[in-house]
Amino acid sequence: MLSRIKYNLLSILFFFWALIIYIQIQFLHLNKNKKYFYFNFFGWGDNIVFFLNNYIKIKFNRNNYCLTYTKERSNICNFLFKKEKVFETYFAIPFIFSANKLDYVLRKFPKYMPTLDRKFEKLNEEYFINNKDSIKNLLKIKYKKESKIDCSKFGSYVCLYLRFSEKSQIFPSIRQSQNIKKIFDLIDFFLKKNLNVMLVGKQKEKYLKKVIYKYPNLIDKRIFLMHKEISKKSIMADQINIFDNSLFYCGSHAGPLVLYYFLKKKAISFDAFHRNEWEDIKFKNFKFIYKKINIRNNWINLDETNLKIAQNNKTIQVKECSFESIVDAIKDNLN
Repeated sequence: MLSRIKYNLLSILFFFWALIIYIQIQFLHLNKNKKYFYFNFFGWGDNIVFFLNNYIKIKFNRNNYCLTYTKERSNICNFLFKKEKVFETYFAIPFIFSANKLDYVLRKFPKYMPTLDRKFEKLNEEYFINNKDSIKNLLKIKYKKESKIDCSKFGSYVCLYLRFSEKSQIFPSIRQSQNIKKIFDLIDFFLKKNLNVMLVGKQKEKYLKKVIYKYPNLIDKRIFLMHKEISKKSIMADQINIFDNSLFYCGSHAGPLVLYYFLKKKAISFDAFHRNEWEDIKFKNFKFIYKKINIRNNWINLDETNLKIAQNNKTIQVKECSFESIVDAIKDNLN
């Protein structure tokens, strides 16, 4: 009962929060001499792609600006552009809150017109831009100016991340993992190979608490926590610095892959679901390992089509990637 009341109160809060931001955006659109670039999808990695895709248009047109209503997106834009090019609404969502609910409400309002209306079926053609050396060089130049972290203190390290939840493998996120043991096995595997581990993610990540409890004596010695290393003044620059100086990424299909893509570094993505776009040559540095679904006693890759079957039939079996399959991918693609 209390949880239901809490949920309803939060829903009301985010409705009015979104309404205030929506009104501000509508007023901004009244000035036809200025164009504001913003995106109607809440993923951190998605917004990095969006603003990089529009970098030239925003930077070199005096009438074009970034529009943000979350601190996380402001952080992305302030890293890429001069401050005068970034307009943040009043009452922007702070880092401690997820923008998911806010974005969901905003998309319901009439005349909410983001620069790119993300069409799922056209994701590859118009959204995920080809990887250019100019983008890699841009990221490197900017982070080297701003980030003060000396990554040599971490030794030779791998960036590791897990979207962990003890709930269903399909809901609420198809990219989550329930098997925490495999992250322990991966850490043990890397340590035996004389590789240190950088654990990616915010301080409240569920998997981080499990790892810290499991390896208390190795924290800050062989196992490092990224959220402890980055500065609030240069979050984006420090993140890119840590990613760029790692050997590779291994983890859930999540935002860090975007920066590994643009930095042209290798990565292993596990517990993803199959999309044809992942077979594109531009993802040649990545190895995707997919969850499996049981259809008529055959285990096949979970994809956009059979995902709908699993959503409508809770008895359908879905299994995530095994530790062994991840290690095989590491050996085949990263040695």
